[in-house]
Amino acid sequence: MGGALPAPGRYPGCMGTANIKFTELHIGSEVQDPDNHPEYVCENCSLLISAECRNDGDRATRGFKVTFKLDNGSEQYEDVPALSPGESHWTYWRHDAIPYGTHHITVDFDARDRVNESDEYDNEYTQEFWVYGGQNAGHTVDFSGEGEDVIQGDMSWATEAGWRQTDVGILFKNPFGGPLAGYQFMVEFISNDGEKTIGTPTVGDFEPDAAGLMQMPNVWLKSGGYVTVSAIPEAGGPAEDAGMMSATREYTLADGATAVTFHVRQKGDTVTRKAANATQAAEKAQVSGSAKVSIFKVVELGGGGGKEWSEQETESEETSWQVYRAFPEMEFVDK
Repeated sequence: MGGALPAPGRYPGCMGTANIKFTELHIGSEVQDPDNHPEYVCENCSLLISAECRNDGDRATRGFKVTFKLDNGSEQYEDVPALSPGESHWTYWRHDAIPYGTHHITVDFDARDRVNESDEYDNEYTQEFWVYGGQNAGHTVDFSGEGEDVIQGDMSWATEAGWRQTDVGILFKNPFGGPLAGYQFMVEFISNDGEKTIGTPTVGDFEPDAAGLMQMPNVWLKSGGYVTVSAIPEAGGPAEDAGMMSATREYTLADGATAVTFHVRQKGDTVTRKAANATQAAEKAQVSGSAKVSIFKVVELGGGGGKEWSEQETESEETSWQVYRAFPEMEFVDK
């Protein structure tokens, strides 16, 4: 008698499975005036790392994550959507400037093996790259917008062009009033003239305190524009399987104001479901077709004494449960 056949999709060459394959990696720089900057990354440049993968299999994938790792210890996880057979996807990571010298970047698609693949060994790639000494050319900002001389470095001149140094606070809350946990946050300001704020905070620059307040002192803003906040799930955190959230709103600084605070809240609601136990109630409260809706907590109503989440079956008849649901969306709100 012959041995048992291998399970489909566990070995290269098996049909009927997806196959996530790394295809391309670019390491570029973000500078204020790229036309006047040399065509290499210098230690004054913010990094823009771009990675592409493709589904070479004959089945669609589920959503998965890509891991970026830089040799200085920085690590970032980004979401990749479900990919149809033959479909490609680019993912991006922006990182602050790093020192002169040799560096390595590793990109690993589906590092946690969430997707069953025909080949698990073509997802990862490491590239060595060189960061040159700091160059001043290209690292300038034109605050005038009127074709006047470019202002170099000395930020005190910014006030003449309408920029104001402002202390920014952003309060992040979950749908039920507590601090929004399990995320890293990115903030971007764009003026009404389309000018990106210098020194815009990026992931890891600032973190909220225990109350959910993130404080960013001395941010250069114009009197009006737009602010975009993004929340990125932390690896291994309570929101790991939730999607990235973002929201944008218009802002206007009052005359003489030196500080501004924004209030951001994740969307959610509460629903009542009848079930024999909390787990069954949570399952009934899931939104059809949306795997990223998370259950914040489940509380028994009525004679149960407010008993919270339990996976134990009850022998009594079905009872009512209050289910607190959190959605992968957020919005700016008033105080």
